[in-house]
Amino acid sequence: MKKQKSNPEDAARLRQKAEEQLKLRKSETNKTVSETDKLQLIHELQVHQIELELQNEELVTAKEKAEQAKENYSDLYDFAPSGYLSLTKEGDILNLNYAAARMLGKERSKLINSRFLVFLSNNTRPVFNQFLDKTFNSKEKQSCEVIIETKDNSQPEGHSLPIYAIIDGILNQNGKLCHLTVVDISKRKQAETELIVSKNKLIEAQRIAHMGNWELNVETNELLWSDEIYRIFDCEPQEFKSTYEAFLAFIHPDDREMVNAAYLQSLETKAGYQIEHRILTKHNQVKYVREKCSTIFNEEGKPLSSFGIVIDITEQKQIEQELIIAKEKAEESDRLKSAFLANMSHEIRTPMNGIIGFAELLKEPDLKSENRQKYLEIIEKSGARMLNIINDIVDISKIEAGLMKLDIQETNINEQIEYVYTFFKPEAEAKRINLTLKKPLSAKGAIIKTDREKLYAVLTNLVKNAIKYTPEGSIELGCSQKTEDGSGMLAFYVKDTGIGISKDRQEAIFERFIQADIADKMAYQGAGLGLAISKAYVEMLGGELWVESEEGKGSTFYFTLPYNTESATESTDQHPEPSGKEEDVRKLNILIVEDDELSELFLGEIVKDYSKETLKARTG
Repeated sequence: MKKQKSNPEDAARLRQKAEEQLKLRKSETNKTVSETDKLQLIHELQVHQIELELQNEELVTAKEKAEQAKENYSDLYDFAPSGYLSLTKEGDILNLNYAAARMLGKERSKLINSRFLVFLSNNTRPVFNQFLDKTFNSKEKQSCEVIIETKDNSQPEGHSLPIYAIIDGILNQNGKLCHLTVVDISKRKQAETELIVSKNKLIEAQRIAHMGNWELNVETNELLWSDEIYRIFDCEPQEFKSTYEAFLAFIHPDDREMVNAAYLQSLETKAGYQIEHRILTKHNQVKYVREKCSTIFNEEGKPLSSFGIVIDITEQKQIEQELIIAKEKAEESDRLKSAFLANMSHEIRTPMNGIIGFAELLKEPDLKSENRQKYLEIIEKSGARMLNIINDIVDISKIEAGLMKLDIQETNINEQIEYVYTFFKPEAEAKRINLTLKKPLSAKGAIIKTDREKLYAVLTNLVKNAIKYTPEGSIELGCSQKTEDGSGMLAFYVKDTGIGISKDRQEAIFERFIQADIADKMAYQGAGLGLAISKAYVEMLGGELWVESEEGKGSTFYFTLPYNTESATESTDQHPEPSGKEEDVRKLNILIVEDDELSELFLGEIVKDYSKETLKARTG
């Protein structure tokens, strides 16, 4: 059995009791105390003495332990990582540990009796006052977050330190003392700030990438979206019911069953899926998205949560469509190039055959003079045809390269139209086509400022095409004045009763190297550049060229030019009149610089009758 400890008061009472018993025995008898009683009394006194000594040893040990515990508590208090302070009801500091002193930025001894409030930021002082009053009134533990603002030697500019403060509601006997615990939460605040920054970066990255994420609780059917998905689906959070069925409602009706089947299958196979589908926003805008999803299952294989991302690929799809169209155009261009090269081969060979063939026939020694003249005319026409083809190729090359220049000067429209009419009248009559002219412009109103050569080229191309594609019937050439967008315009037209152009070819004929009859059902002479050149010329002059046609019933080509009647400047191309007499010309020395031998020979023959001496050089 464990012996119970005695305290000093018990030992004193035992000693006093032993002395009283000894006196009592002496007073009760007058006889001499026997030796046995003396021994027994001495023994009892010795026992009491031993007990007293043991009790004294226990008292010393308890005192030492108490002092050690006090010292240990003092160390724990002083060197604890959290700050501890004892405050009065008014908020004065009665005691504090080193951690609290470090937070307040001063030495511990200099903080005693200081007012704790002076170390708080202005906006958190009212919070702490309420916090302190509530603690003393309720005598319950309270907590709040405040900010310490102070200066110290290590940070002379001062520092702001967020702290978490806890006041113990246990007060002293006078009810004027409470214990305050302060914890440095700057790292936690920094982590919270970094978390917010990281979240904002994620949101911004998702916005840039047009990608949002979602999470579906399979058990509760609760669906959570990120901000970017709301933007992709063009809706507000309050407009979304946060369920899987609400998500399906945004999917395009034609893709809804496919998406739902893909998700249900992923739950059965426990494998993620990736799918592309369309969505339909609340404004009926169709978008393309790519969706990826995976699901978490428990140990029993039951689905818990599904996670996924949605990427807006509408722009990508548009680019893909544009690439497909560009590819088709490139393939069409390649096909047209092949057709053009084949056509050019034919167009060049035909006049070349005329030139070479009839040149061979001219070598016949017994050739009659009338046949010789006929062959020379054929060679001349073939050369002119060859020159036209070359000119067209050069012109379209200049247009493509942006090198074609305008020569703006005063032009008489009536004269231009009449010249074209007169030029093509015999050719039309040879095909039994009735070519008519309609020019309602007055003599004064027919003078405008434009490039006459390009206007002539456009009219020539249109009339030439009309004659080419009109087996029989009539062609009408005309011009009229009209107002368009408040500006005066001249409207030209060439109307024929020819083969016409199908609706699907009416835009294509203005492209390079394309004829109306692209299938080549009938062979028509030409490189397919005339309308492309004409359209470019009209647009350079500030007008527009278009066609109205019906297959089998003929076509009408229209083009407009600005009705500019301002005084024209003189053309930069000045052709000086020859001065002097023929005898003076014959005295000239002429230098021919030509690296082609045939061209050199040709030029020499032309000028030999007009010069005194002809010099030749192959290079500059």
